[in-house]
Amino acid sequence: MTDSLKVYDILKGSQIPDPQARAITQAIRESESTTALDVQTVLQEWAKHLATKADVAELKAELMRWMFIFWVGQMAATIAIVKVWK
Repeated sequence: MTDSLKVYDILKGSQIPDPQARAITQAIRESESTTALDVQTVLQEWAKHLATKADVAELKAELMRWMFIFWVGQMAATIAIVKVWK
């Protein structure tokens, strides 16, 4: 955040009339405020999509379950092929 008083002093030092210097300073302050709110909103939305440790643990358990089912199916298919082949 910029210091509004410093901006105003710089504008006044540049021989800009007082009403215009105040308006420019106010516009900068409002712009920074709006930008800060926009950034905060984006960060909050982004944080909603982050995975927690519980989410990761649940996913890991689900993957292991599906891997086990796949291995059992592969083993059954291999045994069937070996029995048919003999």
